[in-house]
Amino acid sequence: MKLFKHAPKKVFHAPTNVSNMGQPYDPKYDVFSLFPCTLISVMRDTDSFDSTIEAEAFEEIIASGMNKNIGNSNSKDLDVLSNKKLKHLKEHCQEAIDAYISQILTPVEGELDFYITQSWLNITKPGECHHGHFHTNSILSGVYYIATVEDDSITFHDPNFKLKAMLKINPSEANIFNCNQSDFPVQNLQLLLFPSWMEHAVGINEKATTDRISISFNTFARGNFGCPEELNELILK
Repeated sequence: MKLFKHAPKKVFHAPTNVSNMGQPYDPKYDVFSLFPCTLISVMRDTDSFDSTIEAEAFEEIIASGMNKNIGNSNSKDLDVLSNKKLKHLKEHCQEAIDAYISQILTPVEGELDFYITQSWLNITKPGECHHGHFHTNSILSGVYYIATVEDDSITFHDPNFKLKAMLKINPSEANIFNCNQSDFPVQNLQLLLFPSWMEHAVGINEKATTDRISISFNTFARGNFGCPEELNELILK
């Protein structure tokens, strides 16, 4: 039997069956979801770090200056996770990145080394928002929540919505197949990781009375991409 060095482009196991996920599907039909956009979430253990030291770092970053963004603001410091006081937070983020890569993307062992490129602090004040955007020159992006507000969430937009909207059908109710965006609830000490091409935003939270503070970061990788036989090899050192 011939063994392939690289994984096949087809997956032969059954896709996710969503028939019993709360939607009112006819029980005689099995409903499946193909090619999902994968997001992972992990809560941070409060016993694993010194919150006082990290709070000092956040205050220093904010004091060093903020840039006005579209709807909110971000730190002038664009390498915040290199702050020595945030050493444990950076390790926590890197551990999640490694888990996502090994369990979701599953590259050939030893071929790629993923690392954080830029990282910055965001502040969204009451009445502000964070415009819809995605992250270029990055493979995975992440956001760590320092201070959230009541009923807080991040909104993700369906990357295939423009294709689906070629034929506009007005749904009687929203479900995971006909919606073009999804609100994902978030809380303090939560870390989210997702593909950098996923558009996301934060709407105005009318209930907010305090600042919403988070750290965002991008990633890239060193190593071997592609395959020489397919004429798409790329080696980054």
